[in-house]
Amino acid sequence: MNKFNKLILSVGLILSFCAFGNTTDYIDIKALCEELKTSLSHIVHEENSTCLKTKKDTFKTNHTHSLIINRVNEDTEEIEKVQTDMSESDLVKLCEEFDSKKFKGGDLKVISIDMPSENKKGRWRISFTFGPFISFHNKLKMHIKNDDTDLTISELGPVQRTSHKYYEIFREGVGFLQFIDEPQNDITIEIVNDKMYFGVRYSHPKNLFQDIHDNPQINHHVGMVGTIGGHEVDEDDVNLRRYIHTISTSHGNTNINLIGGKIFNIAGNQDKNNLEFRLGGGAGVSFANGVSKYWALDENGNNNLKIKEHAGMRIYGFNITADSEVRYNFLRGKMSASLKARGVYTMIDGPIGDFHAKANLFSSQYGISVGYSPDILPSKSKREKKRIARIKKEDEDYRKEQELQLK
Repeated sequence: MNKFNKLILSVGLILSFCAFGNTTDYIDIKALCEELKTSLSHIVHEENSTCLKTKKDTFKTNHTHSLIINRVNEDTEEIEKVQTDMSESDLVKLCEEFDSKKFKGGDLKVISIDMPSENKKGRWRISFTFGPFISFHNKLKMHIKNDDTDLTISELGPVQRTSHKYYEIFREGVGFLQFIDEPQNDITIEIVNDKMYFGVRYSHPKNLFQDIHDNPQINHHVGMVGTIGGHEVDEDDVNLRRYIHTISTSHGNTNINLIGGKIFNIAGNQDKNNLEFRLGGGAGVSFANGVSKYWALDENGNNNLKIKEHAGMRIYGFNITADSEVRYNFLRGKMSASLKARGVYTMIDGPIGDFHAKANLFSSQYGISVGYSPDILPSKSKREKKRIARIKKEDEDYRKEQELQLK
């Protein structure tokens, strides 16, 4: 097992152990049900409506009640008081269950219940992910053109440059954060709820269409028709290295995509730890600091290597993707670990080094990622707390005004 695989395995084990940090919610259900029965619930979201009092009553609006729960961490046994919401119909069902258990088991005062977390259905939240991937490319036909070249290459076999060695961050000569740039990797920023996601993905594939230095084994049997560096070529089975040293979009290669898709829950509670499947797609632009090196005849008839590199980042094409992902959310949805697979079509029609290139590149990419979802967007309960506080203040101001008028 190489060092990269050991690193991935270690990260997976750490994430697996972290997933066991569960919590349990408790509430004084006896006191809450007594309040419900005597109409003493202190928070109602709509005024002047008929509220549910008992099992036999009907209601026009399914009110929401604000509850204080005791959240117990099963590992540290720490207790945190958290405010959340429960619909009146769900609360009535819970009280009926409590009454039934109380009659069966004696004077029951507290029961354990599964309360929803802040990541409730329909709530949007922000998610960040990062991780490496590997690429596989289909052979293609590419047309390249400039002042001394007008050539079509068939059966061209692109390869990836993975650079996974840069994950060995303590290796001599490797920068501490160089792994963010050197390997092929993704960074995504998404807005997510329990049904769908939308976002932006930065992807950094490293494509080598021809590369004698790092991959001398490729493109030994290609077809070439046209002119390359002043050489007339019409051959069906030729070693490309006789004419071209490098065609690469490895340096700075970037895909910026708008992405979106559907989320399907496979197992677990979406408010807590769960396994989900994602199906979606994306579209965007591809640009790179392309490199070209090829042999060209000069004015004296000498064959010299003509090089163009470090010419700056330039758009060379557009791409669309079909995405699939299996994601495990843990630590109440704060963290995630994913396995990803996607198909990518890139329409190449732009500058790569000294050439203007045209081609249709079909690729498949497979990767892993870790994610973090901070609590940035305000939840419904937090918005309701502010609304309720404002209403209470207005009521208090009104009462004070009335008291002053009576005096």
